[in-house]
Amino acid sequence: PEREGMIITLLHLPAIFLSHGFIAESSATQTEATAGQSVIIVAAGCFWGVELAFQRLPGVTKTRVGYVGGSLENPKYNDVVSGQTGHAEAVEVTFDPS
Repeated sequence: PEREGMIITLLHLPAIFLSHGFIAESSATQTEATAGQSVIIVAAGCFWGVELAFQRLPGVTKTRVGYVGGSLENPKYNDVVSGQTGHAEAVEVTFDPS
């Protein structure tokens, strides 16, 4: 939470840490971290490349793509890439921090 909104360089990409407000691209339910795991949401441009980079990191157990911010309650990809909704593409990353 103390990193909320912090802009950082992550995997050589400018990224922003978020802890809430994620809307999944699929209709899957909200991810809950299991014991010993943490969940972060990272907005760093096109989510497919960012997701792949995280999937390759040791300790990452799950990723999901979706959106943060914006004015549309349930945006779809075409809504977001139109630039009219104010959403950013994001990746929800579940990982073991140890």
